[in-house]
Amino acid sequence: MAHVCGQVTAQVQNTTTILFNIKELVRPLVFSEIKIFLNQIIQWDLKITAANFFDINMRLIYNLVTAATTYIVIMIQMG
Repeated sequence: MAHVCGQVTAQVQNTTTILFNIKELVRPLVFSEIKIFLNQIIQWDLKITAANFFDINMRLIYNLVTAATTYIVIMIQMG
């Protein structure tokens, strides 16, 4: 799931790049709509969260693996 969330964030950045490059190929009326949409995307800080408690991304997976590894090492030392 964290990988999918990371991919969605990357696609938003990719969409911004595509819209920025395509603006020269369209009519002025369409360009104004693209410009408005592009401004919305740039200002929107996309973060996928779990009920606004924490972000779901690859860093979450890293933190979970680190916590599990630490727990296992402590249990081995006590056992």
